[in-house]
Amino acid sequence: MIEYNLTPAFQEAYAKYEWTDFLWETVIEWRRYEQNPDLDPDDFESVRVGIVEMLGMAIAQKDSTIFRRIADILDALPQGNAKDIDRLTIVPDGDLSLLRFVVKARASLERDMWFKRVPRRNLTKKEVRLLALRMWATEHVYAQGKMKRSSVLTPAKREKLIQAELKRLADIDQDWTKVFKKAGCDDLENAPAGRPAKKKKKT
Repeated sequence: MIEYNLTPAFQEAYAKYEWTDFLWETVIEWRRYEQNPDLDPDDFESVRVGIVEMLGMAIAQKDSTIFRRIADILDALPQGNAKDIDRLTIVPDGDLSLLRFVVKARASLERDMWFKRVPRRNLTKKEVRLLALRMWATEHVYAQGKMKRSSVLTPAKREKLIQAELKRLADIDQDWTKVFKKAGCDDLENAPAGRPAKKKKKT
């Protein structure tokens, strides 16, 4: 059985780099389903269960902070249907450091398990690294003005821009051991080693 316990190091990094963004996403998603319960009834139910767990922990710990933060977010949301909100245009921007996106990637993967969208499992450093790089590249493309939050690009054009940025960022040397440690992710497992490549026969 997988133990779903996050280390204090990751919780500290998450609180510093990702908690605000996560809470914005959660409130927008929650409101979207409350306003449009027929969008995906199963997903709607998992969102409600996850939020009840989150708020229940805050009540158990007598922590009122989250309730005030949710109220502030609701006050800041535009009127109308939440399904029409472009989240990236209203969530406060964070920094563009790789460290932030490693935390963000793990938080996203943990969130999918928490909301029971996927079975719980032991995450690996490889899957967190791959998702972090994609998130990092996508945000850089936005920051460079090559994509706009409100514009609609074809999937092919969007993917071409992201892949080009991924290639550019791949040329930047990264001390992944150091990044994972600062992100509180050094407890993650290494991906299983694949089969060694076969040696080519000499001709």
